[in-house]
Amino acid sequence: MNAKNILIESIPGVGKRLKEILNKQNIYTCQDLLLNVPYKYIEYKPVDLLTAEKLVNVCLVGRIVSPITQTQYRSHLSSISFNMVVYNQVIKVIFFNRNYLKKVLH
Repeated sequence: MNAKNILIESIPGVGKRLKEILNKQNIYTCQDLLLNVPYKYIEYKPVDLLTAEKLVNVCLVGRIVSPITQTQYRSHLSSISFNMVVYNQVIKVIFFNRNYLKKVLH
């Protein structure tokens, strides 16, 4: 069976309400669902530091050279910070409200 022939309502868990939501996004078949690109899809590619200063979202590849510290400012505001070497330059990196990153940074 081809994905373009399978209606989304035949997928387990897709009921009347979810079908209506998907139909509003022009998703009627499994193929439509598979080919639907997320609205805020952003592809991150490593950039150099000169470009990074001009961008809001960047991807830097480097080595962490200081302890990772977590600071709680208020109940809903916290930060993780550390120093990182990128292209032989030490930069300070600060993430706000991304505490889960502390587990994956090394």
